[in-house]
Amino acid sequence: MRERSSFLFLLPVIYVWSLLISITIQTIVLGVFGVLFLINIKENVDFLKNRVVLTLTLFFCIATLLSLFSSHPFYTIKKAAGLFFETFLALLLGMHSKKYAKLVKKHAVYAFVILGGASLIFYIIAPMGFSPLINRHGVLTGFLGGKLTYPGVIVPFAGVLLEGLLQKITMIELMGGIIFLLSLALNGTRSYILGTFLSGMVTVVACAKRHEKVVAVGLIGTVLAFIFSISKVHAFHLDPEKIDHSGRVRLHLWKMGLSVFKKHPVIGIGFEAWPLLADSIVDNSGDSFLKDILPKNNIDARAIRGHLHNTYLMMLINGGVILFVSFIYLIFTMLKEAFLLEDRMKYALLFMLITFFIAGFFEYNFSDTEVIHSVFFFTGLYLGGKRS
Repeated sequence: MRERSSFLFLLPVIYVWSLLISITIQTIVLGVFGVLFLINIKENVDFLKNRVVLTLTLFFCIATLLSLFSSHPFYTIKKAAGLFFETFLALLLGMHSKKYAKLVKKHAVYAFVILGGASLIFYIIAPMGFSPLINRHGVLTGFLGGKLTYPGVIVPFAGVLLEGLLQKITMIELMGGIIFLLSLALNGTRSYILGTFLSGMVTVVACAKRHEKVVAVGLIGTVLAFIFSISKVHAFHLDPEKIDHSGRVRLHLWKMGLSVFKKHPVIGIGFEAWPLLADSIVDNSGDSFLKDILPKNNIDARAIRGHLHNTYLMMLINGGVILFVSFIYLIFTMLKEAFLLEDRMKYALLFMLITFFIAGFFEYNFSDTEVIHSVFFFTGLYLGGKRS
């Protein structure tokens, strides 16, 4: 029994380190955990009764059912099933790790400080020299395939840091906070900067004493304004002609996505079917801007063929109003369960979830494996395995 407990402790520890290193290692850990979970299914059945688990399962059941009506049913069902198991197993692993939560969070903080700090040092020394190991096109986006400094991955770690800072400020957590802000700035991602700002405001308003609220809100606003300024200067230095190019591409994609939704408002085009249909949709549209980009087959063309860079719009075209409503219900359930936690954990989880869902307005972060692995694991870790 002791050996089994020790092994089950190693799985989440390996997992939190691999979240910042390799998606392959994450997948292996989830696979091993999934087998062990099934072997001991009688002992673990209560985990399956948790409200978030049930709502997540319902969402993907609806996605699979609607995909039967897609023009590419096998592809879309496969995509829905794959994403379900990624999120489902990550969530269950986090819940199952509740008994080791204190030690797992400690490992998460050290992993973030060591690996996040190392990537920043490498980047400062030679921004392009370590590409694509540390960065891609001069921006911190990758580390051994795990996107070490990608904002969607590091925000869940920031939630753990915030939980510690709300209790007492230690040097390791203070270092982690500085590394997080610098990573956010050098990534130049406006979506997660905005999400972090609004999440920080919610946290302060919810937990600070009345006379501290104004000072705290002002401090957060000043820090994030500074971070945003660094990101803008950094982006201008990299390519002054393309500061707002990605925003322009997104606006055109969102407009096209809305037109697709109007044609398929109830059941959509099938889960993740956009990459298969993007070329024909663009060719049949009147959007000359996107038509001119596709033949170039560059990073912009790949972005257009990938998705619409908006989680909510993607839900609308993936499964119409039906899937969209079920996704909103999933969001509502996760936030509601977070509110039921004790204060310190509540604010840490809410910070992560609010940032993630706000950023979803500007990118399709729900489909990024490295992002959902982090988000759903830490959600499970905070919620635990109790039936709710």
